[in-house]
Amino acid sequence: MRLWSLDRGILELVKRSEEALTVREICCLINGKDPDYCINVDGEGSRCLYFYRRPKHESQRIKLVRLDCKTPATTVIRAVNRLAEKGLIKKKIFRLRDPLSTWNRDNFRLVYVDENQIRKRLKSKILTGE
Repeated sequence: MRLWSLDRGILELVKRSEEALTVREICCLINGKDPDYCINVDGEGSRCLYFYRRPKHESQRIKLVRLDCKTPATTVIRAVNRLAEKGLIKKKIFRLRDPLSTWNRDNFRLVYVDENQIRKRLKSKILTGE
């Protein structure tokens, strides 16, 4: 099995992480950006188009922009999906606290290798996800 360099980089990030990572966090780490970079790109509150699209029932009060990252978000998302299909990493949807949502919660795709990473992220012994 031959892995691309991006796939290898993502796999190493996930393995070395103490807790499960979201796909957005992986994208920021791959691009060498601050983990909160996507939340306030230009200093005026603009957010990354790929990670902050809100559902139609929630108002779009935020400005969405395409970022000029060296590795685009769509490429990172495809690489994470490839690794999950090969079984090298696990990806599961969890409903986590989200201050940007009107309901204070949203679905996040957490990427991990073992269950301990999920437990550390959720700070619980019981795993609840979809």
